[in-house]
Amino acid sequence: MEESYVMRKITEHKKPICMVPWTNMILSYDKDVRCCCMANGSFGKIGEDGDSIMDVWNSDKAQQFRQDMLEGRINQICMPHCQVKAQGTGVLSKIVPTMETTEFDANCNLLNEEFLAGKTQLTSFPSNLEVHWSNRCNYSCIMCAGARARKVKEGYQYDAEELRHLYPYVSHLLILGGEPLISKSCIQFIENFTTQLYPHGHISLFTNGTFLDHEMLNRFTNTQFKAIIFSVDAVTRETYEKIRIGGDFERVVRNMKGLADFCKSQDWNIRMQMNFVAMTLNFRELPLLPAFVRSLGENFSARINPVRYNPELMLENHPELHDELKKCLEKLECELIKHGFPRDVGQSQIKNVLYHCALAAS
Repeated sequence: MEESYVMRKITEHKKPICMVPWTNMILSYDKDVRCCCMANGSFGKIGEDGDSIMDVWNSDKAQQFRQDMLEGRINQICMPHCQVKAQGTGVLSKIVPTMETTEFDANCNLLNEEFLAGKTQLTSFPSNLEVHWSNRCNYSCIMCAGARARKVKEGYQYDAEELRHLYPYVSHLLILGGEPLISKSCIQFIENFTTQLYPHGHISLFTNGTFLDHEMLNRFTNTQFKAIIFSVDAVTRETYEKIRIGGDFERVVRNMKGLADFCKSQDWNIRMQMNFVAMTLNFRELPLLPAFVRSLGENFSARINPVRYNPELMLENHPELHDELKKCLEKLECELIKHGFPRDVGQSQIKNVLYHCALAAS
């Protein structure tokens, strides 16, 4: 079998080629289109770099980004602490069709073909879609760019028809905010994302957890969920309320435990996760995280990410804290093992941050 263009390029420059710029579309409430939160720059804005979502997906900026990936210029386009990038050389993701004769499978096959051929202008549709429904939120979190901007935008409701055109080809749809569950239209949309309508698609929901009580969960019994992720960032009320201004720690904890109980009673096989954004204000609580997450329910998992886009809170900008942070990470690893979690739940991203800080200082 003839070697693909992508594999020849990998052999040539010995750099990884990530499939994300071909498969993942992120739509922000401010009309920005990008492929990854670890990417430097976007593909453009709807209305400026193209009239429609798919126009921007194939804009000049998007095609240049894909070309840079193919040529191995990943240091120009990818953030240094991307964990996918850190895995090494090779094609770092792939799309697997269901082996049925459907539009979904035809698109999966076309997407794979266009990627392996090194196409930068695509006729296939992205298989992963991330929609930031709105920047409306009931919190004012100190690290949140949306909270700092203050101006509320509802997002893509005016593009509902164009979005609906993408859904049949989507394997994974991630819904974020602001707080998605503050919007009635978003709640109704999640309610209607069922196996009957989208047999090949699954939803993941990022929420601060305030509104995800038993009543709300009952509305979602037919939704095809893959995961529900709670953004919490603390294991004590004191730290939580310093970071998530306006939040109710006890209510969120109650709702997380309620989700675990609901999943058990409904035989829901979905991923439940607590997401912890590490920053100067909360990194000392990292060693306490495994025990706290285990207390929520036996199937709850944890994920740690370093804070971004807020220089004052970013750990890499505070070398005076790095020794203490390293000790916290060592304790965290011991606690992860003790409570039966994988050794890496994202803290390697923070280690990568520190590693690049050390390189820059040397």
